[in-house]
Amino acid sequence: MLVVATLLAGWKVKFLSFVGRIQYLKFTIANSIAYWIRGAIIPKAGCKLLDRMCAMFLYHGAISDKKLHLISWKNTTLPYCYGGLDIPDIKSMYFGFACSFLWRFFSVDSLLNSWYRSKFVSPFKPPSYSASPFWKHICSTASAIKSSLKLNVTSFNCSLSLYWDPWVKGNSLADLNMQAIPNSLDVNNWICNGSWDLSIVPSHLHRVVLSIPIHDDGLAISWTGKEPC
Repeated sequence: MLVVATLLAGWKVKFLSFVGRIQYLKFTIANSIAYWIRGAIIPKAGCKLLDRMCAMFLYHGAISDKKLHLISWKNTTLPYCYGGLDIPDIKSMYFGFACSFLWRFFSVDSLLNSWYRSKFVSPFKPPSYSASPFWKHICSTASAIKSSLKLNVTSFNCSLSLYWDPWVKGNSLADLNMQAIPNSLDVNNWICNGSWDLSIVPSHLHRVVLSIPIHDDGLAISWTGKEPC
């Protein structure tokens, strides 16, 4: 917050026009905040303070003046198509970062993602009480966009969680109350030579599993929700 306050209070920014202050918030302040949120969760009080400073800077050119402005910061940060100025707010940046993390989690085979899987299994699994605020935020975002995602089963090294990830037409086996399924296995454990291995799949799940296609290649995750305006 001190870094942002210093950037907003610099003597050069006092000579910016209203349009210049918009660009400064979009490309300098937003980038500075985006850098920090990748490694830390800013407390709600801190987010409110940053929003207040940005609003004061935009409408009055200074963060120290105690003046009122007629348009709320929430409406100011809306996209152009909704009447706002398209300035990224902290909440949307956190949401965007969490979505990009989920994309990489399911589409990139890396050592870091393997560590997350070994520790937490799946972002769709309810986090434990002792989980970090970062992982809890990832889980809440995954739950929020679950209906807009499609997880595709691939024939090669499919690392989707068998029990927690929603690979069954948007649902998970946990959603279907399949309590007898081991929740530590991957979908790959039920696939043999590019096909479902029905000798391993419980008989009451044969029909459900056979209705899920196995793709030879392609991404394990795709977006099915509405495109942004």
